[in-house]
Amino acid sequence: MYAFITLYLFILLVAALLLSFDPSNGHAVEVVSDGGVYTVKHGFFTNFSAVVACLSNVGPAFEAVGPYLSYVDYSWFSKIILMLTMFMGRLEILPVLILFNPKTWKRV
Repeated sequence: MYAFITLYLFILLVAALLLSFDPSNGHAVEVVSDGGVYTVKHGFFTNFSAVVACLSNVGPAFEAVGPYLSYVDYSWFSKIILMLTMFMGRLEILPVLILFNPKTWKRV
């Protein structure tokens, strides 16, 4: 139980830190919704919520990747990071780590 929680938090923080190197950070995005037009910026909260949304499979994230926007502003590197976190979230974390462990494939 503690191993799963520790791995989950570690993957969450590492992926959010890797997304913080994205060149789209700091760029403003205009959102047009039923409530009007407003501007949001890519920042750490946007990156963190994007990683949580991908890792937990909970739907849209917040701020610049919220329900009225998309992940289109991220670079290819960030999209690969998000795809890997979604892969780990869908297949569960421990089986994916066992899959890439060399000891698993040693006898095959």
